[in-house]
Amino acid sequence: MTKKTIAIICIAVLLIGGGLTTWLLIRVPRSQTLRIFIWDHFMAEGIENQFQRYWRDHTGRRFRVVIGTYSSNDDLRRALVNERADWDIIVPSDYMLERLVAENRVRPLNLSRIYNLTPTGTDSIVRNIAPEGETANWQFNPDVIDSRITGHIHRDTTAPVFGIPYLYGTMGVFIDNRINGLREAVEHYGWASLWAHDAELTPTWVSEFGVARNIQPSTKAIGRENYTLARLAMHRDELLTLNGQALADRLDELFGAAPQDGRETFQEELTEVLRFLQRMHPQRIFESGDQTLEEFYSSTNQHHMAFEWSVSAVYVMQYSNHRANFEYIIPEEGTNLWINNFAIPTNPHGHTRNVDAAYGFIEWMMRPENASRNMAWSGSSTPIIEAADELFYYFDNESTLFNNIPENRREEWKEMFLRAFFPMQFNDIMERAAVMRHFGENRDQMLETYLMYNFLLG
Repeated sequence: MTKKTIAIICIAVLLIGGGLTTWLLIRVPRSQTLRIFIWDHFMAEGIENQFQRYWRDHTGRRFRVVIGTYSSNDDLRRALVNERADWDIIVPSDYMLERLVAENRVRPLNLSRIYNLTPTGTDSIVRNIAPEGETANWQFNPDVIDSRITGHIHRDTTAPVFGIPYLYGTMGVFIDNRINGLREAVEHYGWASLWAHDAELTPTWVSEFGVARNIQPSTKAIGRENYTLARLAMHRDELLTLNGQALADRLDELFGAAPQDGRETFQEELTEVLRFLQRMHPQRIFESGDQTLEEFYSSTNQHHMAFEWSVSAVYVMQYSNHRANFEYIIPEEGTNLWINNFAIPTNPHGHTRNVDAAYGFIEWMMRPENASRNMAWSGSSTPIIEAADELFYYFDNESTLFNNIPENRREEWKEMFLRAFFPMQFNDIMERAAVMRHFGENRDQMLETYLMYNFLLG
């Protein structure tokens, strides 16, 4: 075995051991390589090879696309901070994009460079809204991209744009519908159902909904999500009385880091949330999300309900032979609208090297035919209206996915699935959804408090 071969193997081991799934074993000049760092299972298999052919035909330049994957926003940031990783495109979620902007780790995007690669006309994903003869003012085209998605990320239309929404979804409660009364109990308690099965509330579950006493819920050991969902649960009664802009404003407050209800400090808010969780916890250990999903997929689940992202629930309901056993419920008080965005990182040694190809890839992935393919593959929703509408029509009218659902439940189950996969088609979901914000300096304080909560659960 040559030294060169040993070196290549060592590089592969280091990369895999560091938690990154990459394909770097073929030596290609960096100037001919487009490096993309993206969520695991969020890009259709083989689509990068199609872009390589498209880019060669479009520009006459040969490129190799290198893919790296991660499983959390924190993994992404650690790679950018600690590993001096050299990526041309990254795909952070909403709050992480905010954080990376604040840390100067992503560069503002020039939307006109995407427009220039897009056919002119109404199908362009961006448009110039400036009067003729004045300086160009490029904005997302609401006829092409759902403005309810872009509006959550880019509220100030005069501010620089750092991310282009790629895929999005919601958070909900994933249940085993074979448990008598469980759906009704979750609909009644909302998010509190993840924590509320304790000695105080169990008699209500049993007497009112007929739920078995040995029900086992599962949440994720993730401070940010449990903290914000607990806030929704604490304010459920209030949220159910609101609608329109008042509801939107209140949800934004609850998904942010500012103290609520007259509390003067964030620590006071954390203490109140911690008391709620201590009172409501169901006295069980936290399970990893992947373990719970595997149980649901094979219908061997020891847990009967779980907090899940829609992408995971849709995946199980699409591909498990036991899909009829499961349902995804978005609590009525509201949900998180998570949005993964294409962004171009800064480089510790200067500008990102292949900016032209990066813009070309982003524009190409936003084309309806590619957006539809990535949506179908991932189980996430695309903000590209034409692609989402086409896929919605297919599932609503042509798909055989629902054939193994008992006939007496088929239409109801089908609507539940469509609501999980296509939230933009249902105004009542979009009106009660908010994006998580970057917590800023309060983030570490929040995580420390959450670790204390896990310790107290013991």
